[in-house]
Order: sequence, then C-alpha cells, then structure tokens
Amino acid sequence: MGVRRSIHFVPGANLKMLSKVPELSADAVILDLEDSVVSSNKEGARKNVASWLASERDKTERFVRINPITMRTGREDLESIVECDLDGIVLPKVSSLDDVKLADSIISAYEKKGGPCSVGRTKLILIGAESAGTVFNLTSISNNDRVDGLTWGVEDFFASIGSRSKRDSQGQYLEVFKYVRSMCLISAVSANVQPIDAVFSDIANHKKLAEECKYSAQMGFTGKLTVHPSQISIVNESFSPSDVEVKNAAELVAAFAENMREGKMAFLYRGKMVDAPHLERAQNILERSKAITKRDA
Repeated sequence: MGVRRSIHFVPGANLKMLSKVPELSADAVILDLEDSVVSSNKEGARKNVASWLASERDKTERFVRINPITMRTGREDLESIVECDLDGIVLPKVSSLDDVKLADSIISAYEKKGGPCSVGRTKLILIGAESAGTVFNLTSISNNDRVDGLTWGVEDFFASIGSRSKRDSQGQYLEVFKYVRSMCLISAVSANVQPIDAVFSDIANHKKLAEECKYSAQMGFTGKLTVHPSQISIVNESFSPSDVEVKNAAELVAAFAENMREGKMAFLYRGKMVDAPHLERAQNILERSKAITKRDA
C-alpha cells in the first residue's frame, strides 16, 4: 500500500479530460466506466480508456472503475481492460465477498497469460455501503488478497435510504452517515487495507472540503476520492503530516530512544504519560512523511 492521498475520478468517455490527466497532481486516477458514462457509450469509453492506458506511464497510479461485476456490462468492462497496463480495478456496489471473488477469478485468468499484468499485481479498491443492506458487509468484502483499499458510496447510500439530506445546518454529516463512514474506516483498518473517504460533491466550497479532510485525517483515513481538479491539492495537503507533526514526532521518538536506554518504556513527556502506542503513532507519522517526500520528489 503506497502513498495514495488523492484518488481522482476521470470520465472514461471524455477525451479532453483524459488528455489532461498528466497535468494533475493526484496520487492516483480512476478512469470511470460506470456512472459518468451513458449506456450507449460504454464501448466507446472502453476504447478510450484502453488507448489512454497504452500511453507513457508516470508515477500516478492508474485504476479503472468498471460497472458492477454482477452485471454483464461490468464483466465486459473488466475483460476489455484487464490486460492493459494498469494498477488496479475499482469495484462499485460490492454487496458480498462473492462479487470480489468473481472479479479476482477473471483477473487471475488473464494474469496467468502473462503480459503487463504479472500475477497478483492488479489491485482492487472496493466501494461498499452503497445501499443500506451492504453496510454490515464492509469487513467481509475486504477479505481477499487483491483488496488494497476500501471506500464508501455516500451518494448512492443517501439515495438508497431515502434521507432528505446528508448534512445538518452546519454542514456536518447526519448521524447515519457518520456511522457508515466510521464503519468503513474500522473495516478497512481491520482488513489491513487503505481507508479512503468518500467524495465531497460541493466542488466550489474549498473551505468546507479542507475542514472535512482535516476531520477525516484525524479519524484515520489516509486518502479521499476527488471529482474536480481543484480538490486535489487540498486533499494532498490535508492527508500529509504537517511540518509541526513531523517535528513533534521526531522529538518524541528521540525521547523514547533516550528513555529506553534507561530501561523505561513509559515516562512523563511534556506533562503527559507516554508509552508504546505513542511511539508507534510517532513512527507512523515519520514513515508516512518520508514516503510522501519520496513520492513527490
């Protein structure tokens, strides 16, 4: 699981947007064959995506969102692009582990043929909780070696339960959406896959996006889906440790090294007791900062 702060959607049917992908600063892009493509243009979008994937690579991860794997269209999507030079597939509307196993079996059959996709290379990012009945399957659907990330479908979930709004008068998620968001985070972490927060659809409200990203990162999410290029830099900054966080983490690690030489794993540090979990968190911050610096170089 590499650095993947911003995961940006690009409509597979839009050649103009596809041509601008190299100009984006997103850590990963998702070329979309699902919601942004009308039924009559699915085949054209597949050809666009396959052509783009044949272009010269850079450090940006390349994913393709197919239609639901339980539909013929989804299987045709997967079969049309699985042999392309990509990093993974985004599976929408995942309702059970059987959906994941089906995608895995199709990918495995193609990988065994050789080509650009070596065995086990193609990852899966799952979009779960797109309906009320799938909320409680978030942990089980992640139980597959290909799964590398888990997110939740806020807009589809919103539509499925008949809510009048997603947010309160202060712009905060209503409790039911907070619950699903938390379930996604906990399920992803328990499965050792990346927890990815859902899209923020108010694309002109950069202040609110920054606030939401800050809260999301504080919760434990390590990336967020984006739907407009202007969101990418905000997301990248929000999911990167700040200079202050890195400085504080380095100082705490140094304090642990000094105290451990004296045989102490728990001690008073700046007025607070610290022990092993504090060291682990500080080390994680430093490792993430180092990985981001390397990725952005």
